[in-house]
Amino acid sequence: MTRIYFVRHAEAEGNLYRICEGQYNGLLTVHGKAQLPCVSSYFESIHLDAIYASDLYRAFQTAKAVAAPSGLPVLPRPALREIHFGQFEGVPWGDIYAAHPGVRRQIAEEFGAFAAPGGESVREAVDRLEQEVLQLAARHPGGSIAIVGHSGAFGALLPTLLQGFESLHAPQYIKNAAVTVVDTDGQNFTLVRHNDCTHLQGLTDPHPDTHPKIQFSYRCPDARADEAFLRACGEDAWRAVYGNLQLFSGDRFYANARGMMEADRRNAFVPLADGKPAGLLLLDSRQDDEPDTGHIALVYLLPAYRGMGLGAQLIGRAVIEYRARGMKTLRLNVASVNKTAQRFYERMGFRRETPLHKIISRQYVMKLPIAIPQETD
Repeated sequence: MTRIYFVRHAEAEGNLYRICEGQYNGLLTVHGKAQLPCVSSYFESIHLDAIYASDLYRAFQTAKAVAAPSGLPVLPRPALREIHFGQFEGVPWGDIYAAHPGVRRQIAEEFGAFAAPGGESVREAVDRLEQEVLQLAARHPGGSIAIVGHSGAFGALLPTLLQGFESLHAPQYIKNAAVTVVDTDGQNFTLVRHNDCTHLQGLTDPHPDTHPKIQFSYRCPDARADEAFLRACGEDAWRAVYGNLQLFSGDRFYANARGMMEADRRNAFVPLADGKPAGLLLLDSRQDDEPDTGHIALVYLLPAYRGMGLGAQLIGRAVIEYRARGMKTLRLNVASVNKTAQRFYERMGFRRETPLHKIISRQYVMKLPIAIPQETD
């Protein structure tokens, strides 16, 4: 009998930003990185003969944590990748649901029949994964191996191994960095432990207010038609930070926002919750003083949408947009008096930049690395 430890990768960008990742290669979040030592601790007293992992960055980095106690090499296996979601990859789930109204129900109720446009079907993914897992298990008869991968892939594979593909209606949910243990004789599979998160219990969740039911879709505003909305967002954003409008110029803010949109239509996004405007994201691609760095000019949510962890989705929209433009770092300015915003950006992975010279300023510069390492080592 071979024992298989199926390990889902630690929290990654798609999980936090509510973006469909699939085989899109994203980074781990701050919380995901904090989960890695917990994963290592789980395997401190477990003998493993081999560790296999999807070669996507988020899974491979998690597998290195699995390997830390034993010193075993992590063996990358492309066949263990997430389901290929085709045209949906790198797209916010809110945009997907808005453009394809039946997708949410199909994934929840008819997952076995699902296939994203331009991607592989769940049936094709399961066949790929099942063949790979059987081959890996056959290499270690009577031994123990770890397989590190992804939620959608495991959520379709495990019900198939345990009950048959016809049982697959909804994907079997597995939490980030959780471990599911299965025994196999090469033909039959027996569940030993499912979705084990005991090693994560001492870890504080930095996103307690995340509201996953609201998944933003986005539209690009029109400078003229949306002028009143743009001005109102700028005014309220200033008042929320400084408590007054003494130094605020609506004309200057609007002219600046319009300049960003004229430079690139995709420098401005209005997040939509059930079709209603929920805020404003402004990207200033005109600032090119730092190579490979994209500047975020404004991250703003209307009062009704604050305090629910939804700001992470706007950061995700900026990450995906600037990464597609070849940027390796994000930069933004935050008011020195706005401690709430500073803590939020720190949870997102931004760090304050140490200035070369001491300058008295009302703002701090914060940066977030977004480049994906090319190698899996």
